[in-house]
Amino acid sequence: MERNTRQKLFNDGRRKECGKCHKIKMHKEFRKRQGRLRSICEECRNKLYLIKNFKKKLRVIAKNYDGKCSNCSINITKLPALEFHHLTPKSRTYSWKSLRGRNYKDTIDLLRKDNVIVLCKNCHILIQSNFFQKFKSLILQSPLFLNKPEDFGNDINEKLDNNWFIKTKIKRDNYYKSRAKYLIKKWIKKRYIIEKLYNGKCIGCQKITTEINLPSLGFHHLIPSKKDVIIKWDNIFKYSIKRIINLLIEEKCICLCSNCHRLIHSKTFINNLNDIFSARSQTLIHHIISDYKRIMTYIKNYNFKKYLRDVPIKGIFPINDN
Repeated sequence: MERNTRQKLFNDGRRKECGKCHKIKMHKEFRKRQGRLRSICEECRNKLYLIKNFKKKLRVIAKNYDGKCSNCSINITKLPALEFHHLTPKSRTYSWKSLRGRNYKDTIDLLRKDNVIVLCKNCHILIQSNFFQKFKSLILQSPLFLNKPEDFGNDINEKLDNNWFIKTKIKRDNYYKSRAKYLIKKWIKKRYIIEKLYNGKCIGCQKITTEINLPSLGFHHLIPSKKDVIIKWDNIFKYSIKRIINLLIEEKCICLCSNCHRLIHSKTFINNLNDIFSARSQTLIHHIISDYKRIMTYIKNYNFKKYLRDVPIKGIFPINDN
């Protein structure tokens, strides 16, 4: 007689034991299949799905894209931050999300058909920031904050008047210059906030600065469970500088580049490295853990009072909207 090897799991009709984590959970935490509760809870199923996705992403990038970002040195040690970028966006037919459930061969064929390269999150954002790239020299000019407020607007006007791109656009749209000036001030305001409050760099890796990659820098809640306001630059940039700084301090937000932000939010990746990488990758796993711990140490040790520079807001930057 064939022996029954299925494990016996607790089930009292209201609560059930998960076959993966072996925790006793309510029935509502299990999905049904063909009218019966699955043996694994939904939390564990999602975790296994994410691990499977990371393993497939790792295989695709390592074997077909040299295992790294096409634009910088970021490699599979920051796998959650690696993305696929379409060189011809208009002919795009698939996204990685839509390919995750396909078999390996079909995935590779479709990625090649769509003409994609691998970019880290930082490089991806920078490449897609078209307006920033056009006016980068104006947004990042060194003596900007030394100018008097009355000279600030004149300086932007003068540079826009001499910009060939603006001249071309104005012929088609008379209001383009005013919109361009508005967006330039928006970028400069972000630069000012990060340089004033965070010493102009990512607190996590300490490498990405406003000069290197301003578009990739964003804000992260140190205590996500206690956040009262969702901090996104597009939502808060209209506030006065003083209000933004007070909000960031009150919400305990730090500045992180997109790569660090993506990594520290990928708890499944960090907690399941042995399942995602092969047993022969212990040196690689050790490097990932060390890098992650270093980032978290920098974040933990960040002190607002230490980095907040005592520079008067009024008289340096003219954007102080209500």
